[in-house]
Amino acid sequence: AMTQRVLIALALLLAAMSAANGLFMVIAPIGWYHAVPGVIETGPPNTHFITDIGCAYLASAVLLVAAVLRPQSRGVLTLAAALWPTMHAVVHIVGHFTGHGSTVSATEMVGIYLPVAAQIALGIYWLTERRDPTTIAALHARQASRA
Repeated sequence: AMTQRVLIALALLLAAMSAANGLFMVIAPIGWYHAVPGVIETGPPNTHFITDIGCAYLASAVLLVAAVLRPQSRGVLTLAAALWPTMHAVVHIVGHFTGHGSTVSATEMVGIYLPVAAQIALGIYWLTERRDPTTIAALHARQASRA
């Protein structure tokens, strides 16, 4: 029970980080462009593109919250939430290896690599965890009582 509370808190922290970044990108794309270290070096700002990416962050946040609210689907929903951040991380990694990115920055570590690693680990844990049959029965009973 304690482990699940810690993992749920981690999922909510990751959702909050993704939602905060996504909202910043959608509400104030130029402000976001100037506020995040290293972004200016990627070229001139494109507000439409920044807003689009913000929407992807918001979608990941929604999926993480859904994972918290749907215990029987936590693994799948958490991994679905990790899809966009994983692809984003891969783009950055490929950029580093092909000379289209600078050295790995603290911004990338905190804003991209660590959160995506945490999401993938959390999703795999929830997808593969063994559940006590009584817990499964309790989940089904709760779901049935809501209907």
